[in-house]
Amino acid sequence: MGGFKHILTDARCYDLLNHQAEVNSSAPAWIERAGNKKQFLSWRQLSGLVSSMAHWLEAHGVTAQSLVVQWAPNSLEWVLIDLACSAINAIHAPLDPRMPLSSVEDLCKALAPSLCLASPERAKGLGFVPIPHWHELPKELQLFRGHPFQTEDASLILFTSGTTNQPRGVVLSHSNLISNAMAKLDAMPQYCSDHRLNLLTFAHAYARTCELTAWLLSGCCLETVSSIDELFNCLPRSQPTLLNAVPAVYQQLAERWQDLGGDPPQLHSLLGGRIRQLASGGAPLSASLRSSFAQAGIPIYQGYGLTEAGPVVCSNRSPSGSIPPILDGVGPPIRNTEVRLNESKTLFVRGPGVMKRYWQDREATHRHIRDSWLDTGDIAESNRNGSFVILGRTDDILILSTGYKIMPQLVEKSVEELDPIEECILVGQGRRYAKLLLRSPLKNIPIDYVIGHLLRQHPNTLRHLEGFYIVGSDWPEGLELTNFKGGKRRSAFETNLAKITQYLTLHRFF
Repeated sequence: MGGFKHILTDARCYDLLNHQAEVNSSAPAWIERAGNKKQFLSWRQLSGLVSSMAHWLEAHGVTAQSLVVQWAPNSLEWVLIDLACSAINAIHAPLDPRMPLSSVEDLCKALAPSLCLASPERAKGLGFVPIPHWHELPKELQLFRGHPFQTEDASLILFTSGTTNQPRGVVLSHSNLISNAMAKLDAMPQYCSDHRLNLLTFAHAYARTCELTAWLLSGCCLETVSSIDELFNCLPRSQPTLLNAVPAVYQQLAERWQDLGGDPPQLHSLLGGRIRQLASGGAPLSASLRSSFAQAGIPIYQGYGLTEAGPVVCSNRSPSGSIPPILDGVGPPIRNTEVRLNESKTLFVRGPGVMKRYWQDREATHRHIRDSWLDTGDIAESNRNGSFVILGRTDDILILSTGYKIMPQLVEKSVEELDPIEECILVGQGRRYAKLLLRSPLKNIPIDYVIGHLLRQHPNTLRHLEGFYIVGSDWPEGLELTNFKGGKRRSAFETNLAKITQYLTLHRFF
């Protein structure tokens, strides 16, 4: 990462690319695969392709602070467009490739962009401009010099549904992107000798900052895959040193590992044999999953953040010299980032990664940011080491008629660690006692087994739990419960509680 501190005050991602093209010109920057064949592209070659893409965008009317929408999966072309927008000082608004067509059309109408781009197969019939294949870009154009910019200019709009399920555009500046990635690298360093294998979409903040911008800063080699199956097939031949994923990917990896016998060397082999850093984000990791990987000598580093913060707020830390790693919870706040908790344990964050605003939504911006402090909407606590644990959401608290408040996600995740419980839902909003709905293939789960766990993990909450119901492996048909997440999912269970439990027995704790 050396050589960047002196340009951080006036840098954008395009500058980081050109710096790598200057100091690591012939080093591999990108691996492009076609079947069993692979092609290495150097930093110098990548810089030339970005210049060509910038000229192409200008020919399509893109200028400084123009809005460019891109609806496509991760690819070399995706990265070229992103960096070309940075060069022009245009605003890149990438859409999740899994986003439904109707949502894409609605967003494009609301955004009124200068240019809408999509992969050729998606562009048909949409009126979008098809993204050119990198081979089709002109090769003899002069190096694009880049347009003037200010570090606080808008660079990126990322869409997050938050708790409303209505996409909301988060505006991030050049400074937001680079400062947040730098702080993440301070916690978990990467080097030009590293090889990163990417699965997560760059249209979300986690991969955009922790993989894409971190790649530009570190000068390592980047390769992408498009599915979990492709990831597992690619790991042995790619032999990456860095991998970021969500807990569901690590759960599938753990299952494959157990199928092979569950010995540590087998996990190393599944990961290609060279892995040195696994990172997880997007959702909490289960304690058992973290423990099994750590015991095999490959700990999973976890962080916490939200799109509005760039996204990283807290991160586990890699060992540094004689200083051991910090693996508690989601780790301490990253460098230059302040965190505070109010009397209700709501977490607020302030720092250079915090967004400029929501796109065309002053009311929401004012509601979430006061005096530079971003209200995350998450409930947390810290330990003696300064690491934080995320307990739940402020909009997902169970309040009993007695006034006692329960953070249901904390209890649910804990109970789901028990074998053979597949899912736990805590219900009881406004009632005297709460109840647990346990989805399990076994109909007989000893009461003492559940009580013992709750007594160890949640002794105060146990006094406010009446008991549990055991539901089969599938929830009752016709209730459409699987369409909801988080608090909305729990609310759906509350509404349908009588239908779900009408033929079930309540296993009482008292």
